[in-house]
Amino acid sequence: MLRDDVVAAFLEEYAAETCRLEEASISTRPELEAELSEVDQQITQAKTAILKGVETSRTFVGPVARRARRYIERLLPGADPGFGDDLGLALNRPGFTGGRWL
Repeated sequence: MLRDDVVAAFLEEYAAETCRLEEASISTRPELEAELSEVDQQITQAKTAILKGVETSRTFVGPVARRARRYIERLLPGADPGFGDDLGLALNRPGFTGGRWL
């Protein structure tokens, strides 16, 4: 059996760590969302160029897709973002039934 003082100490530490993680998440989220917005604009530009028939090199699309993946993975840990042929963002995440963004 656990002693009451051990359980109380655990609960106090657990609450403190939960608050710390929540504060860290809240403090970095605006920065990550701004970066994601920038990547979103770059993806839209690339998509527009492709739809207009302009040849887009791998040196543009590849780095933008990698940056988008990094930011989405930071915002949504455990997510597996991918891009379709139309450069639309598809998100695969455990417990997520599926869907497309963009």
